[in-house]
Amino acid sequence: MRRPASKSSTPSANSAEKAWAEWTKGVEIHEVAADSVAFSVDRANLADRRVQRVEVSFRLEPTSLSWAGHELTLGFKFEFGMRYRKQRSEEVAPFLQASMSYRATYVVPEGSTTQPDFADRFHKQIALAHVFPFVRAQLADLFMRAGLPPLYLPLAHIRQGTPRKRQSRRGKGA
Repeated sequence: MRRPASKSSTPSANSAEKAWAEWTKGVEIHEVAADSVAFSVDRANLADRRVQRVEVSFRLEPTSLSWAGHELTLGFKFEFGMRYRKQRSEEVAPFLQASMSYRATYVVPEGSTTQPDFADRFHKQIALAHVFPFVRAQLADLFMRAGLPPLYLPLAHIRQGTPRKRQSRRGKGA
């Protein structure tokens, strides 16, 4: 008769994932704040064009991480640009640019250990998803205040680990 494996014999990678899951459960968001916002519109270039293809680029990335007792403060930078697309070889200056920096503060439970690798992973995987709704709302507000047509960024899907394979919708017999 075979004995089931004891919990202490589980692989270390699994226990690391358990520790990560326990650590993230106790972390609570305390505050999200915008530290700086820069927004510019080249109205002459904007009004001068007929309907053309527009290239939109945006990037939200982690920038800083610091600890103070049981508070974890994470920094983020968001950059956004819109430019008319001419030919591939031709660089065109953006007619609209935005740059914003954010700070998010989290409280880590007192009983947990300060694990830099967990904090870095949290910064890149989870906290980005917490900050993105603030970025979307602020960008929509900037467009409205500038008298521009509304622009809403799509919801972000932050991937953790490797992407899953998509199954074909053409199942068997289709």
